[in-house]
This record gives sequence, C-alpha cells and structure tokens, in this order.
Amino acid sequence: MSRQSAPAPSPPETKREVVTETLHGIDVDDPYRWLEGDDEAVREWVDAQNAHVDEALDDDLRDRLRPRFEDLVEVADYGPIAVREGRYFATVREPGADHARLVAREAPDGADRVLVDPNAWAANRDDDRPPRSMAWYVPSHDGDRVAVGVTEGGDENYDVRVLSVPDPSEGHSGSEAGESDSDAAEGYGLGVEEVAVLPERGRVNAGSLAWEADGEGFVYVATGGAADGAQMDKEIRRFRLADGTDEEDVLLEHDDQHVWPRVTVDPDSGLLAVAFSEMVGGTEWYVHVDGELRPVLTDTDAETSVQFHGGTAFVSTDHGAPRRRLLACSVDRFREGDL
Repeated sequence: MSRQSAPAPSPPETKREVVTETLHGIDVDDPYRWLEGDDEAVREWVDAQNAHVDEALDDDLRDRLRPRFEDLVEVADYGPIAVREGRYFATVREPGADHARLVAREAPDGADRVLVDPNAWAANRDDDRPPRSMAWYVPSHDGDRVAVGVTEGGDENYDVRVLSVPDPSEGHSGSEAGESDSDAAEGYGLGVEEVAVLPERGRVNAGSLAWEADGEGFVYVATGGAADGAQMDKEIRRFRLADGTDEEDVLLEHDDQHVWPRVTVDPDSGLLAVAFSEMVGGTEWYVHVDGELRPVLTDTDAETSVQFHGGTAFVSTDHGAPRRRLLACSVDRFREGDL
C-alpha cells in the first residue's frame, strides 16, 4: 500500500467586513479594509497566519527546500558598466554583502580591482553609528578619477568624494580594500587616494554631475540640506581640483522646485549642456556658452536625452515616436542651438 501525505491544513478563516466607497460614480466594495489597521484583531490574524505557515512547513520539507532557495537568492548583483578609455567600471554586490563595491578592470575579461568597498567602512561595522553608503559614482572621461556620492543614515545630503584610480602597471593590482589602518584609506582599494572631498552637497546624483574634458574638475548640481528646508534650492556649480572646495564657481541658480537640471559635457570640446525637466513630460536643453545659457531644444513636451561622443551629439527622444527614436547631429550644430 502506498503511503499518502496527510492533507495540508486549511488556513485560518479571514472575516469579511465590507466597506463600500463610491469612486468616480462606481461603488467599490472592500471586505478586508480592516486588515489595514494596527489593532489587536489584526495582530491576532497575523499570528494565526504565521502559525498556519509554521504548521504546514513543520517537517523536513523546509530543510529540503532551503538549500535550493538559498542558491537561487544568494547571487551577485551587478550594476551597469561604464567604459572610460578602455577602463571598465561597475558596482558588484557579493552574496551576503550589505553594500555593493565599486570595481574597475582593464579589459572586458580582466580581473576586478576594488576601488571602494563600503562594507569595510568603520561606520558599517559599528551598530552605534549611522550606516554609510555609496549611492552613485561618475568616472572621469579618461578613467583616471572617479567621483562617488556618499551618505550617512540614508539621507539625501551627499558628500562628493573624488578618488584617483591607480594604474595597475604601477603595481596596484590587488583586489582587497581597506589595507591601510588610517581612517581616510579605510574601505578604499590598494593605491586609491582621496583627492578631494566636497561635504554635504545635497541631492547631487550621477545624472547631475559631469566631468570636464580635461578631468581636472566637474560641473554638478548642488542643493541645500533638509535641516534648513533647502533641498529644492539648486545651484549649478563648477569645481576645479586646483582651486579647492572653497573656490567653486556658481554658474546658475535655479529655484523652481518642480524642475530639476541635468548636466553633460562633451569630452572633446568641453561643451556643457544643461537639461531642465520635471522628471515627467518635456525636457528643455541649453548649452552654456560665454557665461550664458543658449536654447537648443525648448517648447516641447517630448522627453529627450543627449550624449556626446566623437564630435557627435546623439539625441534620444519620444517626439512623434512612442517607442523613441535616435537622432544625431554634430556637436557644432548642437552648440549653435535652436534645433
């Protein structure tokens, strides 16, 4: 006689308390609105459901399933790759790690070199300190430097740290971070040096920071902090390594709370292009020439992005194209404006 498994126990019943709302002229019944509360009845329901799950899995089934699920879940998480002059940058979060590391390699199939490992930062090993995370990074056009956005406690008031990327031919080929005992080098890979730190620059991100053509500075969008209610106040600034953090040039002040600027720089000519959008709807593009913004693409509801490469401006847009289209013109034509 074959042995049959006992039938699975039925889950606890869930009571129905119908709440009817009229939305746009239609009556909508919600019999489980009461589960959105935080009272004793909800807690008892949750406890009963958890007990049912434990009873259903209270045999060797869970132990037999666990290894397979762990294999499926515990995998490395790879971020997009940024290529700069033959150097490949990416973030990689290893299985079980709380934070992704920033790595670089010299060839598509080359070995990863760790540039930044937030898991090694002291703040992330001390339960009494707010956690510190690396939210974004932007390599310079030549790949010799990288700007990273660092925040503590999950706020949106980023420190911008400028790091040098060591040349592996100079002997910095190790993959381990945090080799130095000094706090400044903690969490950085071998040979990585902190070139500059711009503290508390607000909500700057990877889309609002662009390296200049010579790799000696960048343009970025800084905001105020949440403490003084100024996170919507925006300035487009130019930072040059030779001038230091106290000598930044403010190129533009922008106080429209609903519109966010983005910046991009042509790596050949150094042309600065600035986009303004409300994150949905139309995008307006300008170029910064002779200290002023010259309109390029304005008065449109189309969403548009621009990238420069090899003397060409590549324009991706949904103007008259629900599935988008890719256009191109010379950088010189883009600089002239009024496309």
